[in-house]
Amino acid sequence: MKIVFVNVEDHMFLNQRLNLALAAQEAGFEVVVASNKSELHTAISAYGFKYVDTGNKREGKNIFSQLFSIYRLYKIFRYEKPDVVHNISIKPVIYGSIAARLSRVPKIVNLVNGLGYVFIQHKSFKRMAIKVAVIGLYRFALASKRIKVIFQNPDDRDYFISKKITCINNSYLILGSGVDTSFFSPSDKLSVNRKPIVLFFGRMLWDKGIGYLIEAKKILEAENIDFTLTLVGEPDESNPSHINLDQLKKWEIDGLITFLGYCPDMVEIIRASDLVVLPTYYREGVPLSLIEAASVGKPIVTTDMPGCREIVVDGVNGFLVPAKDSIALAGKIRSILLDKELRVSFGKKSRERAINIFAKEIVAKRTIEVYLDD
Repeated sequence: MKIVFVNVEDHMFLNQRLNLALAAQEAGFEVVVASNKSELHTAISAYGFKYVDTGNKREGKNIFSQLFSIYRLYKIFRYEKPDVVHNISIKPVIYGSIAARLSRVPKIVNLVNGLGYVFIQHKSFKRMAIKVAVIGLYRFALASKRIKVIFQNPDDRDYFISKKITCINNSYLILGSGVDTSFFSPSDKLSVNRKPIVLFFGRMLWDKGIGYLIEAKKILEAENIDFTLTLVGEPDESNPSHINLDQLKKWEIDGLITFLGYCPDMVEIIRASDLVVLPTYYREGVPLSLIEAASVGKPIVTTDMPGCREIVVDGVNGFLVPAKDSIALAGKIRSILLDKELRVSFGKKSRERAINIFAKEIVAKRTIEVYLDD
């Protein structure tokens, strides 16, 4: 059996789908990875996967380049003759499904890992028009009995069913992308007396609620609650909501944040933190950052949004706050920073949830069952 994973970028595959691809390989699949070629393609090939360059760009908007993307995928599928195609994220799901249907791939599996910035409530005519167009494209692309759709949270699944994009019979709910709980594990080092660290890691987007996090930091500073707010990640310039480097540097000069940029060794950074925060109002799937934080055994403060509430049970392993509410956010950060016993209790429950719900073995097993389901 052969499977083709269609991704937008190599680093996303390595960070989020490598465990699944290795599990598919172990289950007997010949694995082909189709992605926009970068310097990381050799790292993907090193795992014994065949690598194919799609030439697709995340930010491409020209209609002719989009049609070429579909044609390019069609040619790849015709040449590779896979038994299963697994498309991941918005453009691969739409373009990959159309191409796989045209090339008569027997099974097409699509992962909807969040709805993205297009589906954030917005009053602008342009954003609403794009949303209508995307829904139409989804309906067209997914209109086949050969297609199965995996959702990472029930809100997204129910939304797609309510909009008649897909139906309940070909919809599957698998929470998250899976985490290596052995690697992302709590530290056995004794904590030292130092200033508490509140950590945000992910793309530097306004939609991730970073502006509200900065306001919460100011509120707590005014109360003389001293802590370091550490931001890790890069601006995503292809996203209209990206925060530019000048703004990040200004916050750092003002003493509001410590900005580390991209860091490859996230597990040690998470271990060194006391609390992980994600005040997003972005339509997440299930945020990998929070899954990794839970696996390391950290308390979490996040928003009561789809995907986030699958990780955090309010008052059990962290707190859920309303989106775009810096006062509520500051209040919950305060509660955790000032109560060491609560931090320890929340951290233990986070670790339990990661092992029991989000472990890579659980996610991979359920996904491979979808591949094999007739």
